[in-house]
Amino acid sequence: MNVVTSKTPCCGKEENIRISNGSVSRGYIYAAGSAHFCGMEEYDASDLCILKESESLEIELNGTLLTIRQPNEDIQSELDNA
Repeated sequence: MNVVTSKTPCCGKEENIRISNGSVSRGYIYAAGSAHFCGMEEYDASDLCILKESESLEIELNGTLLTIRQPNEDIQSELDNA
């Protein structure tokens, strides 16, 4: 599904973002038998390309390579308690 959770820089509120080739969507995840993403705002990112999907998401944007890792439970617990 390529959905990541991030915190907004202005207020630290968590939001869900779906990353696709050429676009980024802000929205939310809901369950209707299984998880679904509902995009509320779509942003053009024509230079965005997904290179690899696995335990981490590797993308290229404007010639820069980025890796987004899914934190494991121990790391997530530490982040939540920080």
